[in-house]
Amino acid sequence: NLLAATAQLAIVQPLNQNDVCLNAWAPTQAAFWTLALLHPLFAGAEIILVSAATHARDIAEICYDRQTTMLSGSAAMLAEWGGAAHPYDFFAANYVLCCDNAIPAEDLYDLWVKKFGLRILSGWLPNSAGCIITFNSRIYNKLQSCGCCLPGIDWDGEKFRGANFAAEIYAPSPSSPHFDSAGFVTFDR
Repeated sequence: NLLAATAQLAIVQPLNQNDVCLNAWAPTQAAFWTLALLHPLFAGAEIILVSAATHARDIAEICYDRQTTMLSGSAAMLAEWGGAAHPYDFFAANYVLCCDNAIPAEDLYDLWVKKFGLRILSGWLPNSAGCIITFNSRIYNKLQSCGCCLPGIDWDGEKFRGANFAAEIYAPSPSSPHFDSAGFVTFDR
């Protein structure tokens, strides 16, 4: 699952040997293995692994000094880093990836867009499956969604009763009624 997810992610989030990737995910999570380790490793990119407990100002300095092109972390980490950083600290960043298995709050998007000029790209990585199901990309990006299905994934969703944006996923299946007209996975609110 990890190798397949890494190959699928490389199609929508291309990296190369000139990229520097900073990651604060714990090694017990699927996001660590796919986003932080295997994806940059197979692309030949430099990988900077930091502890989630690292002070937000130190993260900003590392990103500035090492000219980090990709950041990945949880919504809470990104909010802390964004609040502590100078607008120029993330000058080299191309990608800011957030994978919380929930759609990040709109104020987090606003902080990163207004302060740094960067969109947060979110995705859906169920830890129990160890794979990436959906991910926003620079081309296919929709606010308040967790992105389109990655290539090779076809699935169907069913809304839970009383849930605002949760869905139960059955993979694979021929169609999905929970895609909008542009192909993004959204959940009725």
